[in-house]
Amino acid sequence: MGVRLTARVREKLGRYAPPPSADSFGVVNDSGRILIMVDKAHRIQGSDMGDNLFEVFRNAARIAFTGTPLKTERHGGRQTVKRFGEYIDTYKLIDAVADGATLQILYGGRTANSALRDKAEFDQAFENLFEERSAADLLAIRRNMA
Repeated sequence: MGVRLTARVREKLGRYAPPPSADSFGVVNDSGRILIMVDKAHRIQGSDMGDNLFEVFRNAARIAFTGTPLKTERHGGRQTVKRFGEYIDTYKLIDAVADGATLQILYGGRTANSALRDKAEFDQAFENLFEERSAADLLAIRRNMA
């Protein structure tokens, strides 16, 4: 049984831009035998097209893939789990490292003392930064970066 499109839905689908806010397609097919599969699910959650997709096929099963699920309370009703249901499976970075699919990412945080108030502090910071350089190198750096 094919999907019967009303003239209104056909007209909206024929546009090249998403419908304006709050403009709805209405229910097109309420069968529970439809499967919606969405990649980058975190992107469809806040759009009018996402809202329409879930309204058009309101009883469809939904499977979503995302590496960036929306999961905090500040996302309100747009949380990935609320839109698509509980996780079927997760594959975390540590799993990818264990499988050899990626290398471990190591992060070493550093802070920069960038609040220099006068020339003396600048000169001291310069000396500390380039302490392993020769006097000739320091002179060349000072000339080029003056």
